Amino acid sequence: MKLCVTNDFGKPVAFFDSNVHAPEKIPAEAFEISDEDWQECIDHPRARYFEGGDLVECAQHDPNRMTTEEMVKRRIDGDPVLGALLDVLHERTGAERHEIESAVIARIEAE
Repeated sequence: MKLCVTNDFGKPVAFFDSNVHAPEKIPAEAFEISDEDWQECIDHPRARYFEGGDLVECAQHDPNRMTTEEMVKRRIDGDPVLGALLDVLHERTGAERHEIESAVIARIEAE
């Protein structure tokens, strides 16, 4: 039996197999999924999520949707605390503001 653990948005973050994993190693929040759903998740990483027990394909990219870079820059520009934090990081580390922004964007996209 295949089992899955998801994040708060229904995205799979871990899979377990009762034939492989000891019961005490399987988190209580893990739920049973079909072999087909498991394979679909493996074949399409980060492109599927669970909603109400059903596996759903993530929506295709909307060209009107902001990119991660646009969202980060808008958030930084609109939040004086984040702007000040970037200034402090620049002063303390010597990293340029755009380098720090790029690192933040890369981190977000990796999640």
